[in-house]
Amino acid sequence: MLEIDQALDNESDGPVKLLRRSDEMTVWADGPASEEDGDGPNHRVAWPAPGFGAKLSVDPFNAAHLELAASAAEQGTPTEMEPEDMGLADWLASARELAQAARSSEDRTRGALYGAIGRAWDFALAAGKAPEDFQELIADAGLTVQDRAPMTPVVKLVFGADYDKTRLTEYAAALSHAQRNGIARGSLASYLLAAPGGLKGVVQAERQLRKAAEGRAVERREAPREALARKLRNLPTRAFAELASHGSEFALLIARRLPSGEIVLLGEVPEDVPLLERATRRLLD
Repeated sequence: MLEIDQALDNESDGPVKLLRRSDEMTVWADGPASEEDGDGPNHRVAWPAPGFGAKLSVDPFNAAHLELAASAAEQGTPTEMEPEDMGLADWLASARELAQAARSSEDRTRGALYGAIGRAWDFALAAGKAPEDFQELIADAGLTVQDRAPMTPVVKLVFGADYDKTRLTEYAAALSHAQRNGIARGSLASYLLAAPGGLKGVVQAERQLRKAAEGRAVERREAPREALARKLRNLPTRAFAELASHGSEFALLIARRLPSGEIVLLGEVPEDVPLLERATRRLLD
């Protein structure tokens, strides 16, 4: 304050000579420097660094909660609320929660994805019972319902309109398949898990059924596509002794029947349980 007063009172144009008090104040009575943990009045306190902007030590997306939510969806039981108490907005919020879990979780699993699709079907069932509320949600999101793809707005509301278009189409096909087969609420996730080929198998089956219902010819090939057949013919033959002795109990092998009638081994298909199950069902039929 003394220095400021001197500067204001000085009327000369030359440099101002500022006087400094010999008893310059370095502490105040109740200030932080008054803590008696240093070496005197000139002791400086080490202040902590600010915490804002720092990287979180805990993932804000609670993985345990997401795993619980996905498990609940597979079992058909909404989290935290009884199904009878849930409105359409509650079903949508629950489906979006599981969709975010499947989309954002680092340890993304097929069960989490199927749980989200299953909850999307639960939301579709709830929408059928509240068509006016559903139309309001559709309008607010700027979406439209087309007769040829009635489930597309449902998956867009759940997974987001900016989600991968191919995946949205597949999820919508799975919901259409659930509608065609009368899948009960809370059952689609387990249905997808048990279906031959999983989600891909259900989508393919739904597309075949849709073609048949529309009177379009369903392609039934008796041989692989020629491009694949050429590659198979070019593969070297192998002996059974060349196959790895370790691995799963059951294996899927591809063989070739030569024009001479001799059957030769081409190789072992990498482990694919849904594919093995689908082939096994054909074998057992």
